[in-house]
Amino acid sequence: MIKSYLPFNDFFTSSFCLAFFYAFGVVIPLSFLFDFSTQITLALFVTVIFLVITGVYYVVFVAQVTMSNTAKLSMLILPTACLTTFPEVLGMLLDAPIFLSNESRYFNAWYALAVAVISYTWALIDTNLQFKKNSTNIQNPIELWTINIYLADHSFEEKDKQRSLTALVTTWVLIGLVMACAFLLPTITTEPNDLKLLLAKVGAMIPTAALIGILFMFMGQSTRVMQLERKIGKPLTFRNYHLRLKWRHDYVKYHLPAPIRKLNLRLFNQHVEAYERLQKQVKSSRT
Repeated sequence: MIKSYLPFNDFFTSSFCLAFFYAFGVVIPLSFLFDFSTQITLALFVTVIFLVITGVYYVVFVAQVTMSNTAKLSMLILPTACLTTFPEVLGMLLDAPIFLSNESRYFNAWYALAVAVISYTWALIDTNLQFKKNSTNIQNPIELWTINIYLADHSFEEKDKQRSLTALVTTWVLIGLVMACAFLLPTITTEPNDLKLLLAKVGAMIPTAALIGILFMFMGQSTRVMQLERKIGKPLTFRNYHLRLKWRHDYVKYHLPAPIRKLNLRLFNQHVEAYERLQKQVKSSRT
């Protein structure tokens, strides 16, 4: 979840996609909950999109890359999973009463809670085991699920390839089957509408497990890493920060859309100037 660059390698595409899904996941449920008018809903939608794009700019181009900041950002992403966690909201949005059975209402929310607890606890325990296993030789990196930690210089970097999640995913599937058999199937009859409800609820469990599970797995890992930071008395530094600076420089200088480059926006151009100034300092120090 920590990268030197954005998905799609493009600030505008990445930030707008995240902003749209965030606004959809937050504003639409609120509009049904509080019965907002169309004008208020639209205004909130646009406002949230603007705020998210501004936030993405801050995260990518301004904020330091730390475990604490990344964990906070991950929690802010949580509302994007609202429509899978509460498919009843989606049913209201699509005017589909098939989701609104009183017998199994909020089943997916309980499943999301189970996945969150399992993933967080699993990651916390696994991270602690990895710390104990590699505590004797600080020269070797501690390989966690999403990052590598280097105790020798108190730094971390993102992994090119994550460790296998087979055991954790299998646990999500098993707990889902147990919950479906214990709480969902007893409420279902052979009526076509009930069978459709079963498919809808089970179908919503798949993205719920993926979104909630990965998020809380990362949160469990981050919690243990931040405990390590407090123990050593200083935050870990992002090992590949120079790659992030280079991505900023190359993106702004060579890939930013021409109309925006012509505006000579200070917010973006300052990153080009900062990186080029840093490169000159490195070259002069070598000579």
